Amino acid sequence: MYTFKAFSIMPALNAMLITTALVLSSSVAHSAPPTANQAADFTLPSLDGDEKSRSDYDSPVMLLHFWATWCKPCIKEMPEIEAAHLALKDAGLTVLTINTGDSAKKARAYIEKRGFKFPVLLDKKWKAAEKYNVRGLPSSYFIDSTGTIFKKIEGGLLTEESIIQIVQSKLPALNQKPQATVDSL
Repeated sequence: MYTFKAFSIMPALNAMLITTALVLSSSVAHSAPPTANQAADFTLPSLDGDEKSRSDYDSPVMLLHFWATWCKPCIKEMPEIEAAHLALKDAGLTVLTINTGDSAKKARAYIEKRGFKFPVLLDKKWKAAEKYNVRGLPSSYFIDSTGTIFKKIEGGLLTEESIIQIVQSKLPALNQKPQATVDSL
């Protein structure tokens, strides 16, 4: 609540100040705060040379992973991310990796040498990384089908098992129990 002392100098100015303060406080109270856990969209070049957006990839769960070829924890995580990608892509997990800072040639050589199959976008100037407030590499964001970030992991802690654990509750295909058949009874 705002309190004002009465000004003896111009009652009209005093009224204007009070009115302005009330209008400003009213508009602030009614404006919705930005949602901090909503995934930002961006458009970046892929290793194929096509422009791709995060929103181009429609799936129940996305693992958005920021990395670089010089980053030792990133290098350690990449095979784990690839294993989870291969294990869960049919269940609805999309892995989208964002190479930050490397040239296309360097990123492509790294990916091809290791045979990784997940998509790679190039963020040479850290524009997408900035939208996600990336402070260090690797940084991973788990995003559900509504575009909500439900988990963030930094520092090279991802394993295939941890990825499966994180996304399990969000992927209906992983939560379905096999139904008994006549042959199994």
